Amino acid sequence: MGMVVASFIPAAKTIRVEQRFLDEDGHTAQCRFFFTYTGSAPIPADMVAVAGTCETEVEASIVPLMHSTWTTAGAVATDLTSDTSASGEVGGSTAGTLTGGRLPASTAGVVSRTTGRRYRGGHSRVYLPVGDTTKLLSDNEWTSLFAADFGSFWSDVEAAVASAPWGGAGTTTLVMASFYSGFTNEVYGSPPKYRRVPTPRATAALYPVLTWVGKPVLGTQRRRLTSG
Repeated sequence: MGMVVASFIPAAKTIRVEQRFLDEDGHTAQCRFFFTYTGSAPIPADMVAVAGTCETEVEASIVPLMHSTWTTAGAVATDLTSDTSASGEVGGSTAGTLTGGRLPASTAGVVSRTTGRRYRGGHSRVYLPVGDTTKLLSDNEWTSLFAADFGSFWSDVEAAVASAPWGGAGTTTLVMASFYSGFTNEVYGSPPKYRRVPTPRATAALYPVLTWVGKPVLGTQRRRLTSG
């Protein structure tokens, strides 16, 4: 069965920002967030500037919370209004500064972002490649101080990026973007089996983010176990 390529789902006047990370064994990590704008559309140079702001803010706020085996790997900013809207990216290679015991590549600090929407799970999440053994309270929990730090510092990153857009951007708002609604049972194989396939929206639903909280329980990103 061939790979199904997801079709583009637009989000009017919405910027997606992707911060990338890389560890010394080739494992990759990526954090995404979104903000809306009310003014004029950006050009590619504007998106390069937004991506550059993200990389700079991550170097200042998140790098001190990362192990020295992780580095930043640049950022990408994309206008999701249409599949031909502006996009831009920058590189990066700043290493973390923590030097305690190294944690598995799949380990993540989870930032919970609440919105006014009620849905299963109740919040969107960001998975950060942060921490070392000195930041653990137990084998599955961060110290309360470290969880508070990465939650607060990541919210600072998002706020700084959204507050430094291009000229003419108008008002910006950090949002959660929902591109799918519910599931469709898809039949495959013989004898027939079924899998749940997310149902795409015609256009993304957007919900303003209200709070950012670093979760004390260690998160995991199993996709990092496969080299990028």
